[in-house]
Amino acid sequence: MDFDYAHYMLSGGKVKKEHVGVNSASKEAYTKQLAEIFNMNRSRILAFKNKPPPSVERVAESPSPIQQSRTVKKRRYISQSPERTLDAPDILDDFYLNLLDWGSITGVSWSPDGRHLAVALNNSHVQLWDSQSSRLLRTLRGHRLRVGSLDWNGHILTTGGMDCMIINNDVCVRSHVVGTYKGHNQEICGLKWSASGQQLASGGNDNLSNMVASGSQVCSLLWNRHERELLSSHGFTDNQLTGWKYPSMMKISELFCHTSRVLHMVQSPDGYTVATAAADEMLRLWNVLGNPEEAKPVPKRKLEPVFDLVQIR
Repeated sequence: MDFDYAHYMLSGGKVKKEHVGVNSASKEAYTKQLAEIFNMNRSRILAFKNKPPPSVERVAESPSPIQQSRTVKKRRYISQSPERTLDAPDILDDFYLNLLDWGSITGVSWSPDGRHLAVALNNSHVQLWDSQSSRLLRTLRGHRLRVGSLDWNGHILTTGGMDCMIINNDVCVRSHVVGTYKGHNQEICGLKWSASGQQLASGGNDNLSNMVASGSQVCSLLWNRHERELLSSHGFTDNQLTGWKYPSMMKISELFCHTSRVLHMVQSPDGYTVATAAADEMLRLWNVLGNPEEAKPVPKRKLEPVFDLVQIR
């Protein structure tokens, strides 16, 4: 569209007709020249022309309104109820104290003489502490992933980790790794030496307890001090305690009471009562390891076979 010509026709063209009598020779010459310039002989205002050639320099496109608008961050949902509620009986009502904290400890175990405490960490290390002086004696390294299971056999500390490895550590020598075993395909969840010190039981997340396949997740293990028996605690699917006869590994009992996985077990000092703690936030006491009135002599512990121990499935 020729806008200059259109403006002339809408304004200047009419002026010439209304003032013909007063135009001088110079005025008429100017009008004629102006008409030639604006192509007055055309009868149309609109005219079709070829598409103009593209510009050499590309003009950057202006950003769209969508691009210009800033992304609005979705408002975070904040739950109005706690994720989990735990009991804290007899906690001191004293705001000067700071009794709560997070930590990287994944397991603890006292030495048989009660003088040393082994502390397993999430970074795959195991620390050995002197309980009397509260001093760190040494750090044991050997695992590649976190260590969650610990048990003592004299001066031998056996550790099990997420790397599926079981390591015997002699805490009395500088090169502490004296034996390694791999009998599980997933993380080691429980380790326990027999009272004689000649058998080691291990349980893993692969639903195996060496020396038996249990069919459910093995969380912890205990040897019966008075009978040739082994007690295992489990998670999915039944959350039960299972008793086994050793060495036949025949199932002799199953106890169902917890509603979530049985995470921890510990024997009473006399060896007859077992305390269990589960993810259902319950502690339960069980009399499953014999009768105190029928006590039998405990065989003397022998430490020499530790280095030749072989795992049995």
